Amino acid sequence: MFWVPNFVDVDEFKSIDKDPSLIVAPGAVTKEKGIDTIIRIAKLKNNINIYIAGDEPSKKLPDNVRYVGKLNREEYKKLVTKSSICILPTHGETFSMTMLECLAAGNLVLARDLPVLREVAGSTPSVDFANNDREFISKLENFINILKKPHEFSELSTRSIERAKMFNKWTILEKFKNELLLIMDGKY
Repeated sequence: MFWVPNFVDVDEFKSIDKDPSLIVAPGAVTKEKGIDTIIRIAKLKNNINIYIAGDEPSKKLPDNVRYVGKLNREEYKKLVTKSSICILPTHGETFSMTMLECLAAGNLVLARDLPVLREVAGSTPSVDFANNDREFISKLENFINILKKPHEFSELSTRSIERAKMFNKWTILEKFKNELLLIMDGKY
């Protein structure tokens, strides 16, 4: 038995000029996906804007949470690629494609501390985890401070992309092909 993880096309998320003020929370529009956490962060950190995309949010949003709508694939890739920080406050997740896409785009990623998200992130220093709103705010502030240090941000951005490459579609498909060949040869 072998496992084929989700994979990402890293080339789809080639980094463009990053906007250090662009913080996104892709899909964080429901309670399950962490909209309450985003709202509490925004109320306490009213000097930042957080952009969310996806279905219509289930709650009224503070002025500094910008709902950009349900984006098509190209619009979504542009948003994630231009951003510098992705927040993933989800309360439950399988194998997170959103995290892989944020990593492939070279973003710093702040996620809820879930075992599956830790598995996707590995020990990548460009990813941090939070268990509660206070930790989300504190760690977001740390990331915002990193954005003020271009060399450090560039280094961490590169580490994000390196991690995503471990789940690049061609890498995963090659491993899958090799496993199938072993089965065909009766060596599995």
